Amino acid sequence: MDQRPIRYPAQAYPEIGGRPRPEDSPAPWHLWRMLSRHRLLIAGSTAAVVATTAYFTWRVTPTFEASASIRIAQEDYRVGDLANLRASAPTEVPTEFQVLQSRTLLEAVTDSLGLQVELRAPATASRENLFPVGKVPGDARPGKYRLTLEPVGRFRVEDRATGRRLGLVPPGAALNLRGVTLQPTSAAFRHSVIDLDVYSFEDAVERLQKAVKVKRRSPEANILDVTYQGADPRLVQRVPNVLAARFVMARQSERHAQARSTATFLSEQLATLSDKLRDSEERLRAFEERMRVVSLPDEASAGLTRAAELQAKRNAIEAERSALAELARAIRDSIARDPSRGVLAYRNLVAFPTLLHNDAMSQLLSSLTVIEDRRSELLSRRSPRDPDAQVLTARANQVGEQLGAIALVYLQGLANQVSALDRVLGQSQRQLDQIPAKQLEFARLQRETKGLEEIVTLLESRLKEAEIAEAVEDPSVRLVDAAILPRKPVSPKPVFNLVLALVLGIGLGSGAASLREYLDRTIRSRQDVLWATGVPVLGLLPRAREPRRSRSGAQLVGSRWARRCGNGRQVSRGDPSERVARPASLISGNGSGTLVEAYNMLGTNLAFAARGDAPKVFTVTSPLPGEGKTTVAANLALTLARRGARVLLVDGDLRHGTIATVFGFAREPGLSEVLLGIVPLGKAMHSIVVGEMGCLHVLSRGRVCGNPLHLLDSMRTYSLLGSLRQEYDSIIVDTPPANVVADASVIGAHSDGVIVVARAAVTEGQALAFAVNQLAHVRAPVVGAVLNDIDFRRDAAYDDAYRYYASSDG
Repeated sequence: MDQRPIRYPAQAYPEIGGRPRPEDSPAPWHLWRMLSRHRLLIAGSTAAVVATTAYFTWRVTPTFEASASIRIAQEDYRVGDLANLRASAPTEVPTEFQVLQSRTLLEAVTDSLGLQVELRAPATASRENLFPVGKVPGDARPGKYRLTLEPVGRFRVEDRATGRRLGLVPPGAALNLRGVTLQPTSAAFRHSVIDLDVYSFEDAVERLQKAVKVKRRSPEANILDVTYQGADPRLVQRVPNVLAARFVMARQSERHAQARSTATFLSEQLATLSDKLRDSEERLRAFEERMRVVSLPDEASAGLTRAAELQAKRNAIEAERSALAELARAIRDSIARDPSRGVLAYRNLVAFPTLLHNDAMSQLLSSLTVIEDRRSELLSRRSPRDPDAQVLTARANQVGEQLGAIALVYLQGLANQVSALDRVLGQSQRQLDQIPAKQLEFARLQRETKGLEEIVTLLESRLKEAEIAEAVEDPSVRLVDAAILPRKPVSPKPVFNLVLALVLGIGLGSGAASLREYLDRTIRSRQDVLWATGVPVLGLLPRAREPRRSRSGAQLVGSRWARRCGNGRQVSRGDPSERVARPASLISGNGSGTLVEAYNMLGTNLAFAARGDAPKVFTVTSPLPGEGKTTVAANLALTLARRGARVLLVDGDLRHGTIATVFGFAREPGLSEVLLGIVPLGKAMHSIVVGEMGCLHVLSRGRVCGNPLHLLDSMRTYSLLGSLRQEYDSIIVDTPPANVVADASVIGAHSDGVIVVARAAVTEGQALAFAVNQLAHVRAPVVGAVLNDIDFRRDAAYDDAYRYYASSDG
């Protein structure tokens, strides 16, 4: 069975009805069964969607598309680091992506192509072929216009919105649409009707902004595709090309302006820095001349060497002066102690090495030696008081004094040399002390000059590069592919649209089928009956077709049966006013076919389903009116009677019973008269011959009484049923619907079995479950249910058994 979404309330038999339904587990086969049940709905939805799509596809104006590709280098073309101090940052694709969609650029394209004017009809024509649009004033008044070609060969211009006539345009004349001047070409006069729309400049820019799409071709490629869609193929081609050209032109102009600005800036800076360089060079030259700077390192090295030499010389002279001064003091001390020995004291000057190199000293010393020798020789013969000895002594003292004077002069010279050397050393030290400061100042001036010189050289180089950049094109942005004239429209796509419509139609139909299946809570299969009631299905009754008059159930009432059978009255034809057409589902006595076999199977199943050894009384009811319980009761009674059994059909519906109408005899007297004791049972009974040997007795409902339930729930009813059990093999009681009144529950409680009739695709599962629950409350023995009025061919997807019935139907 298929999966159905019906959810019924608590069942009469919870141990059966409460079990999970097998259909509740999803399966592809169940889904296919559900779709096949609603194939007409799905097919109709699909056909409607496909037809609608085909209509709109045929009616829609074709849309064309064209694309232009722009390459944007990831790294900007640089004219040098300093030159880019005032230039823009390197080109970034996301930035240029936004620039391409900027309103300024779109306004330029709108103004260039005159996009304020749009050709609406004819849809297949190009605006440029009919009205070559030049400059359109930005303050043009928007409007909708129609040009109708008159027989005389001129256009009548009308306002489409108001229908007001605006003028005539003969061949060769210009068309003025409230500020927009157009010149129709000869091709324009080949069309009988032309529709033009004029938009305000702002609206035209917004329309262009919506129609233009810019996208990056791939994350790895720095290529932007500019795409435009429209109904005019030539305009579709021109818009991307003009937009790309304007973008590249703007970029080139921007870069040239940047290069000119950079060159101007560099020129100004170069002039300023050149003046500073000249001033720095002049200060450096003046410093070198003033300080006599040749080479500060060499000068420092020579100064240190000279200072060392002077210091060594000074130290040597100072040592000699100190030694000579000490010797002079010793001579003076010796003379002071013994003036007569002064000459000998001056001899000690000979021990001073420096004096030995003095010629004067050498001669004086030699003379002193000679005098001293002559004096010593004289004193050996004479006394010291000898005049000659005294003369020699005086001469020796004189020479000694001369030696002392020379020594003193030499000593003073040594002292002067030491003083001079001290002065020279001090000056040299001062010069050496000045060298670091001079070197720092010189280095500063030299560094300043060199830095300015390098900057000036760099600026000159960058200025040349900027001048070159101003003259050449910017290679970072260029047009890769220009848009070409589209040959085929991108929409509509008939094949794609129809396939999509087919899929959508099937999906919509399947959704509607699922919704319809979900909302359908009627009984359609044996499993539905079992799920709602918990009792078995005793019979599946097909929908009866209207037979021909010769084979209809009307044969049950007629002259051939107008005879007595058993202890019943002869069938009366009744009042002609009460005669109505009998239902075609009333089978004939000797009938055959699916309907007859279905009732035969119902009778057989009923014989084994009821409780007790010999079940005789069966109550037939249904949840609601119109579900075929009376037809089932009548046909079941006919079927049992055709087998030769004594069968009584009782119309227990004292409110609206129709058994008399079905068989075509008078309604009174009947059951109500018998229960009230007005008419004996034999007078109210009707008998019908069924087949060759069968006999069916019928007890109609009789007249309408005031309280049918009170009458049925009485000892007379129970006594009547007890007496009838002795006379008949089977008693079929037709009762009112169980969900409407309690008559069926009262009669069913005293029956051997209750049969609940459900009508396929009419009876709801909740109503059927409620009816069974009502009968269960009074402990009525519900032996089973009958599913009536089944269209086996229509409902074959609900129950596999229907397929076998459908194959044998007819």
